[in-house]
Amino acid sequence: MVLPLLRRCGIGGRLLAHGERLALASGTHSLRAEHSSRLAARVAFEALLARGKWRAPAELHFRLAGRASWALRAEVDWAPFLSRLAERGFTTTDWVGLGESERAQVRHLVENVMPEEHRQFDPFGPHNQIAAVPELSVMLRRHGRIVGWIQASQGALTGSFHYSFGYVLPEMQRLGWMVAGVWDVSRRQAELHGSRSLCVFETAHTNVNMRRFMESRLTPYCEWTDFHYLSEKELHPAL
Repeated sequence: MVLPLLRRCGIGGRLLAHGERLALASGTHSLRAEHSSRLAARVAFEALLARGKWRAPAELHFRLAGRASWALRAEVDWAPFLSRLAERGFTTTDWVGLGESERAQVRHLVENVMPEEHRQFDPFGPHNQIAAVPELSVMLRRHGRIVGWIQASQGALTGSFHYSFGYVLPEMQRLGWMVAGVWDVSRRQAELHGSRSLCVFETAHTNVNMRRFMESRLTPYCEWTDFHYLSEKELHPAL
């Protein structure tokens, strides 16, 4: 950031340019910048990137945040829905003490059941953080059989937790398993970290079904929503 009294003097642009030179000298050839649609100085920030010849911001995620107490209210509002899922065998278990046999079940799903285009959701993949907050990360089950998962990570703010990594098998995707999983992790968070702790859910902008669910079913309980944008720039040595 630049102090308000010193803005519009070109300092931000010079800082970006200097950072690009340092990155290039270290062997880095591309940079990325991420920002929120709720950013107070969003227009000025995007103009700064444009002057620096960064790519135009592209929508990356849709995000929604609310206090964990929303799950307590939703338990009443959603009682018939949650009851139907329980009758169909819906349960969850947390990642604390996850045994090798269950890890083997997950590996089997990833390698033999999960469509190849979905394998970026492998919870044991090299680029995925494995249950950063194990007591808030859950396995979704149908009559005890693992059919999906939701993983939690610690948010930047004290008392906030992010849920940005989840998957359920295609056969379960229209049956409400992920919806109930979202409710369940929020309920757990309220119990373990207090009803005022913050839940942040996000989904890729391309996941239309999840975004519709978040907008229609979760928005009444949330405090804010936003779009998360990504800008990128390729770095080239000066000739």
